[in-house]
Amino acid sequence: MKILMVTRQYPWPADAGDLLYTKDLIEGLARREDLELTVYYGTSQENVVQDSSLKVNNVMSDVKKTGAIWSVFSKYPKAIYTSLSGCDVDNIAKILKTEKYDFLLLNETSTSRVIYELPRLLEGCEYPQVVYISHNVDYILRPHAAKEESSLIKRILMMYDAYKYKKSEMYMIEQCDLMTAISDMDRLQYQSDFPSKLILELPPGYTGESISERSITSAVPKLIVLVGSFLWHVKKKNLLEILDRFSSIHNSGVKLRIAGRMDQELYEYCIKEYPTVEYVPNFTDLSDVLCDARMALVLERIGGGFKLKTLDYVFHRVPIVAYEQAISGSGFTVDDCYIVDSLDAAYETVINNIDLLDILNMKQNKAYEKAISSFSWDDRCEVLMNFFERNSND
Repeated sequence: MKILMVTRQYPWPADAGDLLYTKDLIEGLARREDLELTVYYGTSQENVVQDSSLKVNNVMSDVKKTGAIWSVFSKYPKAIYTSLSGCDVDNIAKILKTEKYDFLLLNETSTSRVIYELPRLLEGCEYPQVVYISHNVDYILRPHAAKEESSLIKRILMMYDAYKYKKSEMYMIEQCDLMTAISDMDRLQYQSDFPSKLILELPPGYTGESISERSITSAVPKLIVLVGSFLWHVKKKNLLEILDRFSSIHNSGVKLRIAGRMDQELYEYCIKEYPTVEYVPNFTDLSDVLCDARMALVLERIGGGFKLKTLDYVFHRVPIVAYEQAISGSGFTVDDCYIVDSLDAAYETVINNIDLLDILNMKQNKAYEKAISSFSWDDRCEVLMNFFERNSND
């Protein structure tokens, strides 16, 4: 089987959830002996940091992208407009004309320009089956995210961009032959809106560090941690809501650590307004920010998909306090994590449980035991290949 995958960005290093999912999917497919994989990246990369043993043909875009501001005048939203240009689609068409591919994988809605323009470029040519690899239900997520913007002018522009994003994803779903969804919640949403579409649930696997044994004892500090990337305005707002509720937790002898990328303005604001919180905006080893934590937070109001930090916490054996929708698709339940429905409930859960060491250890052990056999990318890619074979036109 020959597969051409198109993705907006070269995902090494994978310093965000969407890049990590993309990287691991590419690596999982590249390890298989029964397929040939070519990946077209919408960005160029001078220093290729892939595992050199991977069997993948990398094609880097050499096209200079137009500034994001011009997307206002395009039918494409900003993320799509800046990810792939018309010249990139020309390059992809040339690849498809040169060799026969069985499947064309379009990774995320940001690659939907391909599905708009490729039919014209390949008119009269043999065409591979198109598979949309979804990371989020963008036609719901983007409008909700736009409403979170506090500036009226920015909110209007973002609502317009979200409208175009919604049109693009819905068109992509209508035109693709097959698609995947990253969680059961996303799959059910898609299936409700597109009942005839063939959709495979494809949650992530895990390829990071795994701690085989850990015991939370009284020597472990009363520390809770939140890991993430706080560059998107929705993530910033969510972070500030958590800080508003949790910044006083030090009065109960509990310390809060925030670990992840944020811009300088947000960092300076946080250390000024919430000085009792520990901030680690840059780190190279996730273990450094999780090894001394008793509990971890997954408290995101907005956004479907799959919160990959959930697996980071579980495989580092840190018990989780989470919103139910934030761990959708993970398989974790009240037996192996703490599920809450509000920030107040999360706060009280931390206060009431952070000294119950036997229960903390029971939760982290159950979550780890469940995860260790459930999140293999090789297994995920086997399921994906079977999905392709069952629904192949050949």
